[in-house]
Amino acid sequence: MVDNDFSTERNKGKRGIVRHAVSQIKETTMDKVSRRLSKFNPLLELLIVEGIYIIFNWVWLPRARIAGNVASEIAGLIMVGVVLIWMSFISHYFRGRNLDDLGCATPIKYKLLLKKFRNSNNPRNVLLFFGIYLLIFILFTTNIIDATKLLPVLGPLNMNLVPLIGNFAVVIISIIEYEVLLFFATRIMLKLENVKESFSANFVNTFPLLFVLILVTLIEFPERIESVALVDAMAYMFNYIFWAFVQQVPFMGYVNTQVREGLERQELITNHRARKFIAAGITGGIFAIVHFPAWTLSIIAGFMSFFLSFAYYEKETRNMFMTCIFHAIFGLIVVFFFDINMQTTYTALFQ
Repeated sequence: MVDNDFSTERNKGKRGIVRHAVSQIKETTMDKVSRRLSKFNPLLELLIVEGIYIIFNWVWLPRARIAGNVASEIAGLIMVGVVLIWMSFISHYFRGRNLDDLGCATPIKYKLLLKKFRNSNNPRNVLLFFGIYLLIFILFTTNIIDATKLLPVLGPLNMNLVPLIGNFAVVIISIIEYEVLLFFATRIMLKLENVKESFSANFVNTFPLLFVLILVTLIEFPERIESVALVDAMAYMFNYIFWAFVQQVPFMGYVNTQVREGLERQELITNHRARKFIAAGITGGIFAIVHFPAWTLSIIAGFMSFFLSFAYYEKETRNMFMTCIFHAIFGLIVVFFFDINMQTTYTALFQ
């Protein structure tokens, strides 16, 4: 009996050694990948990644959709998803960037927030957040279609659930998604240290374009301004922040950062202002390209991203949440007051 116990303990010890060795191998492999990628030219990586994204979005997916090849279309969507995940998370991880580098709140502050939440004797602030969001939800929602529009990314998926679980269940799901995501976005994603600086910089940089768009709206579409309820407009802008976040993380967060770090490695361009303009031009150009063939939308999106890039380029004014807020303002103008084609190459085929 003693021998069996001794043998069991010895086997456990061996398994523990093996698991430790395997974990060390994994860590070493990750370190090697990180070290090699960090040496790889960020501009060259950007060219390869964006090239893959454009090929699948412009060529692969449209052809698969037209041909009715479901397997090919699913493969293309998976590949686009992998590219977006690479742009949003993986590349930053291997290059040693943290959330603060990308203009987001840090994990340490997230932990402090959770600790404060757990130890809070007065939950009124938390209830206030949820109450405001629920109020906006009620004001904006008049039917099942409006309920699913609150979150542009999840809305179409919610609508597909209607035949399966019914309208009421879909509305409940939409409310939960809306409340949870807005809570985390405002309480966790928002970087508080430079909110004023970032807001001021983005306002100054984007004011010329905003002024032109508002002026065109007043001259060309005055009847649309009169027909839109203020509550609907504000609620839509508030919720558009999510769709802006989905776009800005892989494009502004990745593209602008890659260009900035790539230019800093080059000795040909040493002027800081010139680097900022080049980074803004590349970021805006790529963001315009991905909105093809909606030409008006592409032009507005390109210039918007160009001007937003100036504040994001600087560490002192880099704030992803502020970038998304200004993106949402532009989105509000385009959606509510400009009757333009919102479809890109692949999504246009759904019409």
